[in-house]
Amino acid sequence: METVTTEDAADRKPGRPAPMWALALLVAAGGCIGTLARALLESAFATPHGHLPVTTLLINLVGSLILGMLLEGLARTGDDIGVRKAVRLGVGTGVIGGFTTYSTFMVEIDRLIGGGSAALGLIYAVGSVVAGVLCAVAGITVARRAVSRLERRPESPGSAGPAGSKGQGGPPMIWLFVSLAGGLGSATRFVVDSWIARHNRLNTPMGTIVINVTASFVLGLATGMGIDHTMTKAWTSVIGTGFCGGYSTFSTASVEGARLFLSGRTRAGLLHGGGMLLLSTLAAGLGMVIG
Repeated sequence: METVTTEDAADRKPGRPAPMWALALLVAAGGCIGTLARALLESAFATPHGHLPVTTLLINLVGSLILGMLLEGLARTGDDIGVRKAVRLGVGTGVIGGFTTYSTFMVEIDRLIGGGSAALGLIYAVGSVVAGVLCAVAGITVARRAVSRLERRPESPGSAGPAGSKGQGGPPMIWLFVSLAGGLGSATRFVVDSWIARHNRLNTPMGTIVINVTASFVLGLATGMGIDHTMTKAWTSVIGTGFCGGYSTFSTASVEGARLFLSGRTRAGLLHGGGMLLLSTLAAGLGMVIG
């Protein structure tokens, strides 16, 4: 007869779910990192007005690719509990969600169209959404094949530890505030999306749509106030690049669209992507007019 030790019984006992505030803090910490990385990239490689916003485009496409790989890999290697859930929320919802931005994407479209570059704005809008979904599909496909290959191989011992990097230097105080605002935005996105998911009766993900539309409106409002000099540049960065960038998410929208298409729900995928794009563009434009 096999003897079951106390440690074995403890391992088999399902753990208590982490409280919402702990998960929100995890997402906020990841959002701080992702938002700071995006803010530094956008500052270092700023795009002149009237030109294609290459920096935001690349950030969103890379984020969509990585998020597709991450979520599919986690989903195919075990249940969404413990370390896997922590990685999904901390890295996926937090870091990558804060790194990509839908609200900045919307305001850039409105500014291109309003600045006389309507054709470029429309190409950027449609091209980004299509490319984002394709990147997410590519990420999902890569993860599926990688997991399938690993499952066919004999199990071998190995170990992996968390990778980290030490930051050096003292960034200006504004970067600290932008990062913290991004973490707050990411945590807010997590709470709002969780609440909507619990009450959503539709067979379509609505949380990301609501989040990106409202974020686009707030960023449009902040941008308009910044143009009229009724809001300082620092506050515009904290609210726009920080909070709205962390609150909105391009990568999640791309992965949701990719999953709808891959499951054969083409019409739902088109409505999800196209409806979000249209509503968010209008919301950003309305915000800029009011601001």
